[in-house]
Amino acid sequence: MDEMGEFATAEPLCQQSLNIMRKVNGCEHPATGRALYNLAVLYQSMGNSPKAAPLFDQAFHVLKKALGLDHPLTVSSLGALTFVKVALAQSDEARKLGQQYYKLSLGLLARILGFASEQDRLAYEHSVAPYSLLASIGGEDTLIADAVLHYKGIVLDSIVEDRVVAERSADQALVEELNTAKSQLGQLLLRSFACLE
Repeated sequence: MDEMGEFATAEPLCQQSLNIMRKVNGCEHPATGRALYNLAVLYQSMGNSPKAAPLFDQAFHVLKKALGLDHPLTVSSLGALTFVKVALAQSDEARKLGQQYYKLSLGLLARILGFASEQDRLAYEHSVAPYSLLASIGGEDTLIADAVLHYKGIVLDSIVEDRVVAERSADQALVEELNTAKSQLGQLLLRSFACLE
């Protein structure tokens, strides 16, 4: 099946999923927000930014209300909304949303890194780097360079902090137990963020 055929098949399924989520869970449930997001992604993939934009906007507001502004799914939906505003040449709105996304993603990164393994930290930092978003909203070179340094600095700080704690601890078994628990929590946070990607 060619790509357009797959889109044609997917569209009614995504719409049906959204209708079911609204009926079963209500309009302000996180599952409804995800269904809105999925339909918006489909329209964006089809090159239909005007149809995707209001859905991304609705998804962001539903997820923000249901999960909070600092939840990984909410932050992802804000990033997607920013990109669609760029595609629609709504520069002022994209810049405003992009700055909000940048601040929230830094906070999210710091939270996730406190619980992830070193390998997961580096992988996560690479996957959410807002550099392309900052460039697409007309970010200056200095802003993008600052973002790169800021993100990498957060990763480095979290790695150094863990090593200092491990070196100072007299009870290595407790440190290992803590690291295992942090790794498991980090994996859960990373999975919830990756659900939208």
